[in-house]
Parts: sequence; structure tokens; C-alpha cells
Amino acid sequence: MRSVLAALVAYIGSRAIFAAFDFNYAILSDPFNVGKLIIDIGVFVVLFEGCYWLLGLKGMPKSKDAG
Repeated sequence: MRSVLAALVAYIGSRAIFAAFDFNYAILSDPFNVGKLIIDIGVFVVLFEGCYWLLGLKGMPKSKDAG
């Protein structure tokens, strides 16, 4: 569940960031551009990892006995 929520937040967040900077790259319809592809995937991955980490911090604390 945590990964689905992190992916959803990362997708919405990356689209909001790209809209703010007027960055538009459609992977399937635009000509191949390595720089734009790296930016597109990189922003998504950074947001996904950040959200995944933050959601993990809010989880239930594990006891030392839980293993």
C-alpha cells in the first residue's frame, strides 16, 4: 500500500513541478530525447523515494522483539 501511495504522490508531484516550469515531454509521442527522458524519470524517482521514505517514518514503531 505504501508503494502505491508513494507512486501516486510522485506522479502528481512530478506533473505539478513540470507544469510550473513549463516542461513537457511525452515519452510515447515526442521524438526521443535522452536529456528530457533522464529529467522525466529522475524527478519521478526522487519524489517516489522521498515519499516512500516519509511514509515509512510515519509507520508503527517496531519493537526489538519483532525481528
